[in-house]
Amino acid sequence: MTIRKETLRDQRAHMLAASPGWRASDARVNPRVAIGSIIAMWLIYFLITTGLALLAGAAEQWGAIGRRAIVVIAGILCTFALYQLIQRVQPKSFGARLAVAMGAAVPLVVLYASINLLVFFYWFQSGDTKKINEEVQSKFPIAWETVLILDSSIRWYFFFAVWAALYVAFGYANEMRAVERRANSYRVEAQAAQLRALHYQVNPHFLFNTLNSLSTLVMRGSQAEAETMIMKLSSLL
Repeated sequence: MTIRKETLRDQRAHMLAASPGWRASDARVNPRVAIGSIIAMWLIYFLITTGLALLAGAAEQWGAIGRRAIVVIAGILCTFALYQLIQRVQPKSFGARLAVAMGAAVPLVVLYASINLLVFFYWFQSGDTKKINEEVQSKFPIAWETVLILDSSIRWYFFFAVWAALYVAFGYANEMRAVERRANSYRVEAQAAQLRALHYQVNPHFLFNTLNSLSTLVMRGSQAEAETMIMKLSSLL
């Protein structure tokens, strides 16, 4: 009835899939941690990108900071939407969960790339973006916007995918800890049940034999030995 630690460690993934006590809520990351990681990821991107551009002495960078802030806010909102989608779909297996996260990132990346195109190439166009527009339009005169969106989506997909993979990994770690806690609880309950079974099984025979022995000692007049046996029995119980 005792569950060995080695067996639990080797088979906990199988226990997760087969356990009737599996709960999707175990795989959810603390909302504060999830939202904090989204904001931190995009803030780090904003600071690094802006810092590198300023150090490189790129033209019109002060104007680009405002445009970059707009797309960072859009990125935070898109990643938050991805977080909501992943949170609502919780398959049992880690692979299926990761596949759902990777798939859910695709439309949101396309949405973010479209917003990025609108901000940099339409609403707040700069000299650099005009030059890129002309180059792309010369190569793809018909669907140049689609080309830009696809190119941007491919590059940004890995950014979203990394966050999604980390979220799923943290959720899976939480789930494994929940499985460990439940397994420990089951082990304690099994040990308690085993002790209760031994208690009910052994006590009647043990007391019966002990009392018979005491009766024999009393009948023989061995009061000292009987008293010693009574004290030992009292200590044991």
